[in-house]
Amino acid sequence: MEERTAYVAVAPRRSTEEYDPEAMGVAVVAVAYDGTVYYFDRTRLARLFDLLRRAERIVGVNDYVVEALEPHGEFPRSRFVGVQKRISDALGERVSLNNAARATLGVERDDPRRLPLEWQEGREKAVKRALRKDLRILRELDGSMHDGEVCVTDPRTMEERAVEI
Repeated sequence: MEERTAYVAVAPRRSTEEYDPEAMGVAVVAVAYDGTVYYFDRTRLARLFDLLRRAERIVGVNDYVVEALEPHGEFPRSRFVGVQKRISDALGERVSLNNAARATLGVERDDPRRLPLEWQEGREKAVKRALRKDLRILRELDGSMHDGEVCVTDPRTMEERAVEI
């Protein structure tokens, strides 16, 4: 039987000076699961947790996914894989998801720092489009990690190098 993985991307409601998931809040969550992309705004988060309970693995960018969603329901933390953290841990230093996406897949993320402002401006479609792109990147990087084919660009030398995961 094929493993059921949910890929999760979260857009915060607002930006903050310091990293504070509770203050940042949740504007919308995108989940790719079983061939379908679902969107959950903060009024529908209970349905999100119903879906996550069915997943064997939950893959997101980093711990912000967990920290932003835990106040809203029981997040199955033990099944969560943070792609950025996993690559950073294997490398021995922090690396952005965008760095790994660019070096491994040849694609760039939309700037996640602009999502709260776009959401506040009512640009819901632009936010959902950025989240959908993140879901594709997460799925492809997850597959690349499984295959042992992840690369990053060293910011000091600007050379690409493989990461053993």
